[in-house]
Formats: sequence, structure tokens, C-alpha cells
Amino acid sequence: MTRITNSLHKTELQIVSLAPGGDGVGRLPSGQVCFVPFSAPEDKLIVRITSQKKDYARAEISEILEPGIARVMPQCPLFTRCGGCQWLHLSQHAQITAKRSFLEPAFGGVSTPWDVVPSDKTLRYRRVCRLHWHPRGSRTGALGFAERRSHRVVPIQRCPILQDTLSAALDPLRELLSLLGQSAEVKLSGGSAPAVVSVKVQDFAPPAFYEAASRLVAQRAFSGVLLDAAGTSATIAGADRITVDGGTSSPIEHAAASFGQANAEVNAQLIDTVRSWTSQNSWTSAVELFSGSGNLTFALSENLASLVCVELDPHACLAAEQNAHRLGRERVTVVNADALEGYRRRGAKKSLVVLDPPRTGAFELCREVARGAHDAVLYISCNPATLLRDLAPLKEAGYKPRRARGFDMFPQTAHLEAAVLLEKQPWKSS
Repeated sequence: MTRITNSLHKTELQIVSLAPGGDGVGRLPSGQVCFVPFSAPEDKLIVRITSQKKDYARAEISEILEPGIARVMPQCPLFTRCGGCQWLHLSQHAQITAKRSFLEPAFGGVSTPWDVVPSDKTLRYRRVCRLHWHPRGSRTGALGFAERRSHRVVPIQRCPILQDTLSAALDPLRELLSLLGQSAEVKLSGGSAPAVVSVKVQDFAPPAFYEAASRLVAQRAFSGVLLDAAGTSATIAGADRITVDGGTSSPIEHAAASFGQANAEVNAQLIDTVRSWTSQNSWTSAVELFSGSGNLTFALSENLASLVCVELDPHACLAAEQNAHRLGRERVTVVNADALEGYRRRGAKKSLVVLDPPRTGAFELCREVARGAHDAVLYISCNPATLLRDLAPLKEAGYKPRRARGFDMFPQTAHLEAAVLLEKQPWKSS
């Protein structure tokens, strides 16, 4: 990379679109593509070039000459410093339009129209978040998100995207963490009750931390406190589960330390979509990979004679087994295994393969699935880039995209969820 020798080099720039990473995109007078954080489509800007490569440049806003129609007033004083949100300055319409464009390459060839399901709540929607704690050498530490492009902690008192149950936990959480005497990674998980706190530290916690955790749970500041200290995990007070909507008439329990969807309302739309798509076909058996505590499991199992769920996290597996037992879903079998291993052992002959991997995707797994004799593959993704990559071997093997839908699971950020159904047999429309 060639650094700009004059760090004050400025130029005028018109923003024309948004990139998948969240930055605005324009072209410099030379024709070179330029990425500008916190810009909006149709913004007319004076920007300062901060770095250049052969094919593109990066810049920061020095002055907004004319704001684009999509630009709105950010609802957080920490915006642009805190790394939690990239798009608080954009209207919801602009965010949805951009996210639809991100999915176009992956959804090309889909045989029916598709859309991006918006979130009814664009603020106060997050029921799961990860925070950082730094003691700062005193009892007054810093609790917050990582600073943009830094490991420094931006202290927060309140956050506009957190659900009320999570916001209510911040003050007692600072009190609890002040007793640690060391840095920590913290996860807050909310449901229908006060949040469950999961704390991860490098060294053992002092007795005062345990005493305070029990007291705060008794006071209903939290539903539970989990601690991972020096590689040993334990529930030290209260519950280790949260109760959430599982897309059935009864709620399900989710392992608080395990992965969970952040937006309850949009997640319900995702579950309904999975139920609708699978109900329109005669698949009898399925394997669900990366199945977690059962977020999609019980909607899937309504239309199947048998469903094998594969999950590596043992806490999530236990929650899924107990949910299945409570709901009377005897057709559901939970397997604690790596996704690829579980697929080879239990999923290679199933009619339907469902996978919901992390952001890194599952390319090797998709190559393996592509060699199988399945009727269909349902891929749930939280990263359009890895989705596009992972679909390639499936398409090459003859799986054709039949249905697709995006989900605005993370308003105010460039992240989104997507679902695509690929099938080898002719699509049976409803």
C-alpha cells in the first residue's frame, strides 16, 4: 500500500452507493474508486484521502457540502467513534436498498421474486450483545464496545440499539465487573426476564465477585451470571438459559452462553419463512447443521418424519434436547459433533440439508453436501460474501436457487441475514 505523503490532501467527492462493509463509495477525479466511512448516497463531500492502493483509495469526511436525501441525524453521541454501528446516519429505506444490492450476486437465478424483510424496530432491538470491560487500574472501569478499528473500549452509559432488559443491566454490570480487577469479555443475553450475564476472564475471579453475583441475581438485576475463568466455565448464580420464541405455541430455552439471534421480531420472520418453505414440499427427512439450541429446529420438524440436529456446542445441544422433550418432538435427534463430521455420520442420505453457519461460512461442508444425493439445501447466512462463495459448489452440482429472502436482523449496521433454498427437483409452488 502506498500512503498519501500529504495527509491533508483533500478533494471533492460525490457518493453514489454503499459497499458491503458499510462505507460509502464514490470516484475521485482520477476515476479511482474511493471508500468513505459514515457517508450517505448522494452526499456531496470534501474528503481527506487517508490511504491509496492501486485500485482504490480510502478517505474521511472533512466537510459535507450537500447531504444526500438518505442522511438522517444519528441517535447516539458516540456514533463514528464506537464500533457498534456504521449506519445510524442513514434512513431505513437507504439501509434496506443497500442490503438488497449486497444480496443480488448470491440470489442471481432465483426463480421467484425475493425481498429483504425490514425490522419493525430500528432502535432498541438487540437482545444479545458483546461488550468489553477494562478496569483502568481503578474501581471506575470502562464498559462498552470496541472503538472503531481499535481495541480501545468506548465507555457507554446507555446504547440506543439495546433492548430495555439489556440497558437495565448495564449499571449493575459495571458494579459487578469492578470487583474483577482484570479485563473481561462480556455477553448480555435477554429474553422475557432480566438479562443473563456471561463473563470471560483470563485469571480467577475473587470471592467478592461471586458474592456480588449472587446478590444481584437475588435482587433481579440479572437472571443469572456465568463465568469462564482460566478456561473453566460455570454458572455461579441463577439461570444459564433465556426463554425465547421458538416459532411454536410454546417458547423454548436458549443456552445463554451460546449463539443466539439478536433481533427477536426479525428472527420470528426467519422462522416463519423456514416453516413456509419446508411445508410446501414432501421431504421426509432432514439434517440441520449448526443447529444451536433449536432456533429453527421446531419449525422444521413440523413437516418432517425425522430431523437430525448437529451442533458442536454441548450447552446448546443440551438445551435443544430438553426443548425437544418438553415440546414432545420425538422425531428430533440431537447430535453433539462438528458439522462436517455430523453430516458424514448422520446426514449424507437425508432429503433436505439445512445449514446455518457462522460468518466464516462452510465452504468445505458445502463441497461435501454438493456430492450428496439430496433433494434440496436450505442455507441460512449472516454474510453475503461467504454465502456467494459457498453456493458455488452446490450450483455446479445441479442445485438451483428456487426461493430467497433477506432479513434486516441488524438495523444501523451493514450486516444482514439471508436464506436461500436450492433444489434439484422442479419447484412445487403453493
